[in-house]
Amino acid sequence: MKLNAFDRNSSVISKMKKSNNVYIYGAGELGRDVGLYFCKIGITIAGYVVDDLYYTTDDTITLKDNELEYRVVRLSECLEYLEKDGFLIWGIASPSKLRKALSEEIIPEAWITYDVYSMWKDKYFAHKHEEDFRESRELFDDEFSKKTFDAYIKIYDGDVLEDIEIITDEIYFNELTTENRKQGCFVDGGGYIGDTAIQYSRIFGKQQKIYVFEPDQANYIQLIENTKELNIVPVNAGCWSESTTLCFDERSDSASSILENGGTEINVTSIDEIVGEDKVSLIKLDVEGSELEALIGASNIIKRDMPLLAISAYHKQEDLITLPQYIIQFETEQERYQLYLRHHGCTVPELVLYGIPVRK
Repeated sequence: MKLNAFDRNSSVISKMKKSNNVYIYGAGELGRDVGLYFCKIGITIAGYVVDDLYYTTDDTITLKDNELEYRVVRLSECLEYLEKDGFLIWGIASPSKLRKALSEEIIPEAWITYDVYSMWKDKYFAHKHEEDFRESRELFDDEFSKKTFDAYIKIYDGDVLEDIEIITDEIYFNELTTENRKQGCFVDGGGYIGDTAIQYSRIFGKQQKIYVFEPDQANYIQLIENTKELNIVPVNAGCWSESTTLCFDERSDSASSILENGGTEINVTSIDEIVGEDKVSLIKLDVEGSELEALIGASNIIKRDMPLLAISAYHKQEDLITLPQYIIQFETEQERYQLYLRHHGCTVPELVLYGIPVRK
């Protein structure tokens, strides 16, 4: 498969707007968010594409904040439409699925955009702060992390191909965390509807105690329902450095965020306050740009237990500076942190900073 990258300034956008055969390959979260993005920039979606194995008759997709229904077609059928000035847009989040498609000739050509999620306010930020980024880069322990660091920055220069070569599956629970796991509970900051907690329980057992923080009321209700068989301590609040009330920007895609002004008011609290004396094995944070504040609110537990850390590092343009520099300062007489960076997604999200405690 030939893969073409494009952004909002690419000339191909005008051709897509004129085409009646723009299809999105993948009907999961990424595919739906691509669809929402296309609606915003004026590209008409002809339908969603799934592999023939997963196709069922009369399937439709309805996007959030969009009353239109989009038909779902099997891949073999879509390939015929693509011959008529068509475009197949990649919308599957799995890195291994993308690399498999690239190695095969089933799909002649596809397109991918990293503009679906607008995270960095200034795409030139890394170049304006080169010295700070160089210092943070050197904090990572292995060459693969440094390659990931470099490739991720290139995304904002419009070069995504190097990143595609090194993205990996197994977000949060991989050789870095499973092989170094300690005893204790799991803290899931940004629990959404319980998907990460469920995955953790499948790997380590339903008896494992899990604190799950989720501020969105609708997500929280679904989380309770989805995890009722597990040993869950649900917390209907966001993670922050203290207990207070903040504003939450609820977006129709998966990239909501905490803001100083506007949006919906939510309760936030600190991990230290909620977890208390419970020993912690792993802290995962995907809290929409509040990762640093959440770490500050977990500082007592980090100092005490030196848990494994899996921290999202893509929401803010300064995350690759502030997060590693904050985590690396923690150490005890016996342990310190080694830092690793992995990108687990086919677009901007799912860049994860891992803090692995090692003996001195």
